[in-house]
Formats: sequence, structure tokens, C-alpha cells
Amino acid sequence: MGLKLFFFILLICVFVSSIEAKTSQLKRSAPVWPDNFKVSFVFSLPEVPESQPMTVFHDKTNNRERIDYYNGLATDIQRGDETPHNNYQVRIAQDKQICYHESGDSNVELTQVLPDLSQWVYTGKTVRRGQKVDSFQWIDYYPDFNKTNTYKFYTLEGSDYPVQFWMMGYDNVFGSHYDEYRLPD
Repeated sequence: MGLKLFFFILLICVFVSSIEAKTSQLKRSAPVWPDNFKVSFVFSLPEVPESQPMTVFHDKTNNRERIDYYNGLATDIQRGDETPHNNYQVRIAQDKQICYHESGDSNVELTQVLPDLSQWVYTGKTVRRGQKVDSFQWIDYYPDFNKTNTYKFYTLEGSDYPVQFWMMGYDNVFGSHYDEYRLPD
């Protein structure tokens, strides 16, 4: 009787250890992005043939950023480090560059190209853009529009290196309509 009980307890221990091992594989801490970074990507809307190469220079330390669109053909600059805060838009109009300027007393909100993933759910490992990645997800419901938004962020497996930000919902990076968005495509 004692030997059967021993093997039964041993079997339970092995089973519990197996569950714990699998559960620990499902846990991963969310990446924490540096305050200052440069990231380049192609922003796309799959429903329309629209792709924008972009580069973001994010300087949270000094509350400023620069976003280059279409390989520098258009640029947005936010200067929260200046008083009053200044926003600049450089565009090409016909054959010359034009700079639009806006200043204000309100706080400058920097673009969140790399979102805060601390409240997102780690959903495991998968393959994205031909690479093994870790997947994080955030689902949000907007009752005013009766829409569910799903946001997924993929990092290179076992690292914090960003691979793709996918959205089906309202664009919470640049602020736009409900659609499917990919950064990069």
C-alpha cells in the first residue's frame, strides 16, 4: 500500500511540475523602451495601396520628437522643451519647401510608436514576418462606436527588439479611423 501511495504522489509531483514548466513558458515581462530612440518602419493600410516609410526620432528626456515621412519629403517636429511649445510641419508645395508653425501652452504629447506594454497580455510565441517572435495583445472596447479594438505587438523572440505593431481598430499611434494598420507592413 505504501509503495502505491509513493508512486501516486510521485506522479502528481511530475504532473504539477510539468504544468508549472508550461505555465512559466507563457509568462514574459513586457519590454520597457528607452526614453530616447530612433525607429524606422513602413506604415501601411492593407485595405488601400498606401505605404509610408517613416522614421521617428523620440526624445522623451527633452520632450521633443521628429517624424520624417516618405524618406524625409515631409517632417513633423514637436518641441515640448520650448516655451511656448512649438510644432513645425515641413512640406513640399510645388517646387519649394514650406514650414508651418504652431505654438501653444498645452502639453506636447509625443507619438507612441512603441506603446507602453506593461498592461498588455503576453499571448505566447508565434512567427511574424518570417521571424520567431513573442506576442503581446491589448483588446479595448469603445461603447460609443460599438467597436472592439485589437492591438498586437511583436518582439523578436526572447528580446525587446520590435518586429511589428498590428492594429485592428482605431489608430492609437497617429489618431485615425477604424481600420487595419501595420507598422511595419
